[in-house]
Amino acid sequence: RDCRDASAEFLNSQFGPCNAYCAALAWNDGQRAVKPFRESLGADQWFDLKYENFVHDPIAQSRAVCAFLGEDYDDAMMAFHTTPQAQRRGQTRDNAALGHPISDRYVGRYKYELSLEQQEIMAWAAGDMMAELGYDEIAKPKALSDDEVALAIEMDGRYRAATLDAPHGWVVFESYGDWLIDQRAARRRAGLWSSHPDPAPYPIGRPREELLAGMRAERKWKDHFAVKRSSASDKSVL
Repeated sequence: RDCRDASAEFLNSQFGPCNAYCAALAWNDGQRAVKPFRESLGADQWFDLKYENFVHDPIAQSRAVCAFLGEDYDDAMMAFHTTPQAQRRGQTRDNAALGHPISDRYVGRYKYELSLEQQEIMAWAAGDMMAELGYDEIAKPKALSDDEVALAIEMDGRYRAATLDAPHGWVVFESYGDWLIDQRAARRRAGLWSSHPDPAPYPIGRPREELLAGMRAERKWKDHFAVKRSSASDKSVL
């Protein structure tokens, strides 16, 4: 998906990157991570699905995906939005697309949601990859200084952690995830689980591991803000 549209969605959501640089960086890191597989795996193992192509012709694209997976296509797949769960989640900001049929309404959203400066920053962070994947009308890159990059990364981390317990925040979701991670670490220390193979599966060990693994807030900022972590709650945030 176009980095700028994906980033615009990030910036309007209640989780994930909170500024133009970090949003583009997350997109770029993800594309760089899969590039070796895209270039080395055959058509029987790798299937590229471009968001823009999918929403313009969802039936044909879904048939292609099913053929790749060895599954039968069913027209009921296009009626996902009629289910009670889709209708419920479609009322939320982060899942609005679930509440209606597939359409191209979100293609090009960056043109009216992102400022020119944001587009220029994204071009600097991810412009080469956007061009490589066939996206055009890329703004002239605006380079950030080392201090500006450091500030963007820190503010992104601080903001995501500090807003976890805000209305519709992800505190329960992330708390349970943190609890699972802690339990796995304890099992490894006790010798019940082996350590990760070398090299560890991507993105383990990466500087933005928690972000790349699920748009999670960094643990250090949760600890800094003393965000309470509990593995159970009577509230659903998903």
